[in-house]
Amino acid sequence: MRLRPVKVMIQTKDGHAITGQVNLGTKDRLSDMFIQSEERFVIILKATIDNEQAKEILILNMDFIAWVEPISEDRAFNEHLYQKGAQKLSY
Repeated sequence: MRLRPVKVMIQTKDGHAITGQVNLGTKDRLSDMFIQSEERFVIILKATIDNEQAKEILILNMDFIAWVEPISEDRAFNEHLYQKGAQKLSY
């Protein structure tokens, strides 16, 4: 298995904000992980829920996800994800 962690913000359908890391593995884009995957669950590492609860590992059912956005302090990395089809981050 290939490790390619990406920091993300996930908004759940019931309004919770989750930040953490997901592993892209062999996927080219973050969107591939959520749109083209047949997996029903996503594993989130170092997860924070609503800026309060910290979890080393959180397993979230994909049916509860409203949207996902990559987060990074690296502007070049954000532009690379945007070119690959991810949502562009605002600065």
